[in-house]
Amino acid sequence: MKNIENQNIWETCVDTLSKLDLSNIQVRHESCCQSNIVLEDDVKKKVLAEISELATYSYKKDIETGTISQMKLFRMEENGEIVGSHMFFRMARHYYLLEKATGRDYNKERNLCFTIHAYLGNGYYFLPKEDIIGRVFELGKELRGIQEYDFVHSDYLEEIAKAIGIIQSYGIDVTILFGTIDCNEKVNNTIFELLEKKVMSVGGLALLIHLGERYFFNNYIPQIDRYMVSREVENKQSIPVQILLALAIKHLNINDINYNKKENQCNEIVALAQSWYDIWDVEGESGMEYAMFTTNNYPLELFNQILVDKFCVPKQYNKKYILSSLDHMIKPLYLKCNKKYSYNDYRKVANYLMDQPCFICVIDVKKMKKQLDIANYKIDMILDDISIPAMHVNSEFTSLDAPCNHYKWPLIQFPMKRYVYIDYHICGFGFYNVVYEMIKEKDKSIDKKQGEFVEKMLKDELEKKKYSFLCGKYSALKKKKLGDSECDLVMQDKNTFFFELKKTAITNELDNLDDVTMLQQLAKGMVKAQKQCFSHELYLKANGSICLDDNGVRNIVNPMSEQDCCFKISVCHQEYSFLTSKNFCTSLLETILLGGFEVKEPSRKGDLNGLNNLGNQIMKIISHNKEKETIIVRDEVFSSLFCSLQQILTALWNSEDEKDFLDMIKEWIYCQDKSLDSYLQIVTHIYYRENPEKINLKKEAIKMFERTGKKCMYIG
Repeated sequence: MKNIENQNIWETCVDTLSKLDLSNIQVRHESCCQSNIVLEDDVKKKVLAEISELATYSYKKDIETGTISQMKLFRMEENGEIVGSHMFFRMARHYYLLEKATGRDYNKERNLCFTIHAYLGNGYYFLPKEDIIGRVFELGKELRGIQEYDFVHSDYLEEIAKAIGIIQSYGIDVTILFGTIDCNEKVNNTIFELLEKKVMSVGGLALLIHLGERYFFNNYIPQIDRYMVSREVENKQSIPVQILLALAIKHLNINDINYNKKENQCNEIVALAQSWYDIWDVEGESGMEYAMFTTNNYPLELFNQILVDKFCVPKQYNKKYILSSLDHMIKPLYLKCNKKYSYNDYRKVANYLMDQPCFICVIDVKKMKKQLDIANYKIDMILDDISIPAMHVNSEFTSLDAPCNHYKWPLIQFPMKRYVYIDYHICGFGFYNVVYEMIKEKDKSIDKKQGEFVEKMLKDELEKKKYSFLCGKYSALKKKKLGDSECDLVMQDKNTFFFELKKTAITNELDNLDDVTMLQQLAKGMVKAQKQCFSHELYLKANGSICLDDNGVRNIVNPMSEQDCCFKISVCHQEYSFLTSKNFCTSLLETILLGGFEVKEPSRKGDLNGLNNLGNQIMKIISHNKEKETIIVRDEVFSSLFCSLQQILTALWNSEDEKDFLDMIKEWIYCQDKSLDSYLQIVTHIYYRENPEKINLKKEAIKMFERTGKKCMYIG
């Protein structure tokens, strides 16, 4: 995965190695007898002891004993004051990829770096001086005499190596920089232009059908009405389905009668897109990588995952959620549209179109008019309103960071009033978006009004399932300066679950690769909701209970135990993709609690002040009953989570009872894998529930964590 390296440190290490005499290193082969290369243990101990003496800091000597914090060492690395031993792994990776890109032999350099890292791990920190780093390399040569380690050849890296060859076969230069590929603007623009030309040549219809047959049709899960098209779970990089969908829809040609005879060309397009994505090197090899990244790397990891979304992850909505959003979010405000057709007319058309049994089709308008009890002229008006002219679909999508718009309309309009429907999972949320924009033209305050509708949507569904919940206003402790407060929704089993629901969306920011504006939007919605949840938790623990007034009905929230674990769930109306995964949520909160973000671009210096201020406010809430120096921030945010409302409702609709529903939420808090996909976790939960004879390691791990009070995650 891409990493940020200090350029001066990197150059010092690489230059030092380039000056080293490697001629006396013997490259052994697998056939060599290990007994001939094993030296006595005391030699190994002597060498490692000398390397340890060269280190200014080490994990065992300094971090474990509290002499210096890990965060301080991270800052020193960023400033070029020290070099961590993880650098030797990055260098081994660098020489592996350099060998693949140039065809030159870097076997000795690669193996030497990897052998040093195999013995030192990530636990040592050296001054970035040539004599010290040079001595570490010399001692590393002795370690190779004890045991030679070669760079681990994973499926992930082999895919990158293969991608380098494919990209170079098109005459595009590939540069290795800091242990990864330099995906600069020139490289990206060249590949984008090449890829788009190929899509134009084969035609969007052929590619769209190819993608459907290869990645969608066989991955449909009826229980959750969703295609399981997401990140790869382990070892490999994901398929760049999303960018191919966007280009295919942009260049859709419904007159292509040979669309089913272009498999080889489509395979070539997929291979090029896959290679482009692979050389970006943004995904990581395993769930452990995501679990172990730290706050200092959060901006990089955030941008990396925005890129994964842009390439690979189509935002999906199921039919039930789309219709429920129309009923709860649009219907109460619909009259503001001032349309000649009614809300019921609009909903009938939406329902009819989403019932089309195909991935893509041209709508038979005559048949539609016969089957729907709606005046023909009204159907014509609705079809015009919910369709975008073909020439305008993704017309601005001319580079990787440019926006797409195909998901904002459910239909595409071609000449002669021909309307093309694409599977509602991909474009169906357009039924909501079109009317939302109509209302917004008349009423700029729609988002504020819809905030209450988001709450009602969840409460109505809970009531249908007959699950118990509490909500209402309460007067917060004046001495805590919290003012009056309101709980959107509280549920309890042996723990307390606080839910705060928000309307704020981040769709455009993700699509435009705009991480700063996305963080601003998170501050307005999900992080603000977390602040409210932390306030509820403080009041409950400080006051002993919360008396909620729900329109005159009083309900008491009592702690469920002496050490009641309060789960704090921020819920948004639209999808938030990877941000609803456990580690990205809590790492964001941890970052703003520890100091916040700084924007380097001068024109945007103050853009994240609001987010950072929320971090300060949450820290003040946490600090009310604790000494600040005793606070372990990661533990404080462990029980926090971002969720989409569709994610919550999908779990709710598929739960057997209230306990089963809350257990699914706990799994999102305690468990994570490389897919970062909560819907995959729901499917896994259903599988183990329906197969109780199978051993569910996640469930057993959560039981252990709860029993012991450990704030730990199960990875995998």
